[in-house]
Amino acid sequence: MRWYTREQLLALRNHKATHNSYLKSVYENCDVLLLKSIRRKLRGVRGGRREKFRKIPIPSITLLNAQSLNNKYDELVGNIKAIQKIRDSCIIAVTESWLRSSTPDTLVNIPGYHLCRADRDPGKSGKTRGGGLITWINKKWCNNVSIKQTFCSEHLELLRIICRPFYLPREISAIDILVVYIPPSAESKVALDTVSDVVRVCEAQHPDGIIISLGDFNRRILKGLFPQVTLHTRGNQTLDQCFTSIENLYRCSVLPPLGGSDHSTVHLKPDYITKFKRDKPVVKSRLMFNDQESLDKLRHMLETTVWNCLTDWNDFDHTMNVITGYLQFCIETTMPVKYFKTYPNNHPWMNNKVKNLLKEKHGLLGTNIDLRTVNAKIRSEIRSAKRQYKDKVMSKASTNPKEMWNGLKLMMGCNDVEADRTTVDAGDLNKFFCRFERPKQPIDLQKWTKPWNHPSRWMTSLPF
Repeated sequence: MRWYTREQLLALRNHKATHNSYLKSVYENCDVLLLKSIRRKLRGVRGGRREKFRKIPIPSITLLNAQSLNNKYDELVGNIKAIQKIRDSCIIAVTESWLRSSTPDTLVNIPGYHLCRADRDPGKSGKTRGGGLITWINKKWCNNVSIKQTFCSEHLELLRIICRPFYLPREISAIDILVVYIPPSAESKVALDTVSDVVRVCEAQHPDGIIISLGDFNRRILKGLFPQVTLHTRGNQTLDQCFTSIENLYRCSVLPPLGGSDHSTVHLKPDYITKFKRDKPVVKSRLMFNDQESLDKLRHMLETTVWNCLTDWNDFDHTMNVITGYLQFCIETTMPVKYFKTYPNNHPWMNNKVKNLLKEKHGLLGTNIDLRTVNAKIRSEIRSAKRQYKDKVMSKASTNPKEMWNGLKLMMGCNDVEADRTTVDAGDLNKFFCRFERPKQPIDLQKWTKPWNHPSRWMTSLPF
């Protein structure tokens, strides 16, 4: 170990050659493995690829019942800055905002968020106070936001928003958000029927989209969707609820209420795993019959075959099995095989033409070539591919009923339910269908001739 005085260190400051020579001697004596361990990693290297797998596929949500937002707006803005869960939320939905149409948007606007509101209409609801819906969409998550429908009556208040964020999994086309408030005095059937009609419209317009219906339902259950809030939001009751079209989409947690509200703040964290991560790709193979050289080899092999050695006319089934196996052997030996991967998030109508056009579009990025022509070709080819796939599924109705039902289940999104099948059930089913083919059992007449079965046995006990 070397020791330096203050004067020596000050002298080394102005002598770069001496300093560099000393560092060189230090590096020469250091272990190579030690240098590798202390070497700093360059930041930003492939950062986009790593960040891609950490992107949230669906939005995180903060749901709260404000009960008058006029005196709680400043606290809400403070919570967004102070509480990380609320700050990182993609959607902040508020019911019972108690805002009027005379309140300008600038008073309730939050920087960095899209504002969507639907105030209570006194003429349609019959009430001048209360109600009102307001939603903020984080611009970091989505910029393509549009209000599709607003509804107000004495039984229901509804705000429908459609979002197309920067990133969505391939199996999801859009996200429909329905903010709902059902007053305690409303008729449940009328309100839920109206919400169900809006849900059916969303399913018809975006079959591959996700539907998120959230708000203050006041213990009403919306059938056809899956509830996500499992904790109490007011006392020992669950009034604020979130229904989604996919089961187990969120994990629920409860935060303190906003201001003097008696409803707890609900935070929903995504728990969805994309198909690309959930399922592994399947490797498939296909014989390529477009190679003329391979076809010539196959033709030569079949022409030089002595077929009399393979035939046994005494056993027709054995002959068919031998010939079929030999033909399969010849084809696999001569014809080339192409292997390709099928990913779980691929659309069933995707074909090579659409893939080639997409690759062509990606290759033209950054050039001066206009992409409108390529986009028109892609849209036309996608429509053609969907039409061909529909015709393929419909043609199976007359040729292959099993494949027809599989295609219908795929189009409707039905999942196969595996039942518990046992040998006992198979035996009972066999006995039921074979009950008429069993030999008839002789009738035992002895039990009909017993003394206690004779009429005189019980006629004597009659009162008359």
